[in-house]
Amino acid sequence: MIAAMTDARLLADVGNALCGQLHALALDPTSGRAADVAANLDGARHAVLRLRETALRTVNEGSGATSLVEVAGKHFVFFLHNGREVWSCIPLDAGDAERIVVEQLSEKNWFTGSHREQFAALVADRFGVGDR
Repeated sequence: MIAAMTDARLLADVGNALCGQLHALALDPTSGRAADVAANLDGARHAVLRLRETALRTVNEGSGATSLVEVAGKHFVFFLHNGREVWSCIPLDAGDAERIVVEQLSEKNWFTGSHREQFAALVADRFGVGDR
């Protein structure tokens, strides 16, 4: 929890810096300045997602969290941290499962590192391959 609080405090500094950069970009819109702001916005996005993952992990450790991914027949079923089913898929093999992660799941805002780890373990069990 301390790590999440520290990260959250740092985000305020990031926000202030981005505000200044956006203001400067509005006053003098150049391609270089726009590229810098875009890179910093992407960095800020990743920082927020790391904070989210830390906060979710803290909540789950304190609540005895259950599975985020389960196998139901041929389906791999994904759940939010609150237990609500959110998505499912039927990978044909381990390679297909990796493609699903890269091409589909990585775009989902609810997909966390914990989802990835549990999915990888279940794929390894199902198809007899993978690293755990």
